[in-house]
Amino acid sequence: MEPFGDSEVGIGPETASEVVDDLLGLPIRAQLGVLRSVVPRVLSGLSPEEREGFWRVLRDEVDLAALGEEPYDLRVQGAAGPVHEGRRESALGVFLAAVADKLPDRPKASTLFDSVVSVVRVLGMRVGEAELENVLAQLPIRLREAIDEAPFEEIDRPRRIDKEAFLGRVADDCCGGDLERARQISHAVLATLTERLGNVAARARRQLPLEFRELF
Repeated sequence: MEPFGDSEVGIGPETASEVVDDLLGLPIRAQLGVLRSVVPRVLSGLSPEEREGFWRVLRDEVDLAALGEEPYDLRVQGAAGPVHEGRRESALGVFLAAVADKLPDRPKASTLFDSVVSVVRVLGMRVGEAELENVLAQLPIRLREAIDEAPFEEIDRPRRIDKEAFLGRVADDCCGGDLERARQISHAVLATLTERLGNVAARARRQLPLEFRELF
């Protein structure tokens, strides 16, 4: 028998899926043992860029699952990385990825989630409850629930806080007091709202002074 990976006979997607299905039928400790043996050998056949992409997608999937999202079917088909064949890409995952794309680094999904909750809630303080409800209605349900449950002060009418006070609240809530990081996060979240919510985000933006424009 030829060594694994050296055969010229390729393993098709259907066969790969069957192997994974068989693996999932094993006890969890056996699954982990197989994965520890196989994954390094699979990854060794990928380029550095492909390995980085594989781990990034895998890490995002683990983070999203920890947030309560149903995980994708992570069966690998080809060297490009996980193929999402189990369900549609989640609205939450798409939204968080859009935010992450605007940051100089790529935080964990759970960190991004908390940052979005903070920025949107502080935005609600500035524009008022009615505008906040319009924004929330367009967000993925997990974000809506988390923002509704966030331990912020009550929002009944707009608070006339300026941009620096806005960033200060975000910094204190999710950035360890780092104003520059709060600016990056606020821009990433607000720009994503503008892209994805259209007129709803534009209405909220019109409630803000011109000094906020650079955050969008």
